[in-house]
Amino acid sequence: DNAKSKELQDRCCDGYVYETSDDWYRFIFVDGNYANIGNDAMKYDLIRRHTYTRWAKSGSFFGMSRYSFVLLCSTNAPSYLKQHMKSLYYQIALIVLFQRAMLLKFAEDIDELTQCFEVGKLSTNIKKKTDGLHGEFIKFINKYWFVEVTPQEQGIEIYNQWMELLNLEKLYDEVQKEVSEL
Repeated sequence: DNAKSKELQDRCCDGYVYETSDDWYRFIFVDGNYANIGNDAMKYDLIRRHTYTRWAKSGSFFGMSRYSFVLLCSTNAPSYLKQHMKSLYYQIALIVLFQRAMLLKFAEDIDELTQCFEVGKLSTNIKKKTDGLHGEFIKFINKYWFVEVTPQEQGIEIYNQWMELLNLEKLYDEVQKEVSEL
């Protein structure tokens, strides 16, 4: 969208969004017809933290949240940005959202097993389930938990920013601790 891209570009200085934009907020957070936030300071902070601004001077902005990854750019934006969004950055989005979903699933499974211990429903299946959960977590770590998702600097920056936004490192540490304690 040429007009929206230019509007957001004009609201930037040195690559940082200094003003709030209801449209950009709605786009990042998938908020229907209006920005579902009534605090401009909070909206500003959320937009700033959830926007990847490496190419802001060219009017290209990436936005990420717990459930979306978007690109706002003009029709004359560098073609490689659009291609990266369709390929590399799309795959990074899938990885981050998958990692979050898996960690939440592991936390849920741990909670269910812990409840069995608390109510005294101990059985031979509990040991099997606990061992199985541990094995699945090890497999997840080996196959799907990355320190560096790509050698490309921009991809690393996007991945790290998104990991921080979702608190995935903290969630990972908590799940890892609970699995080992289980």
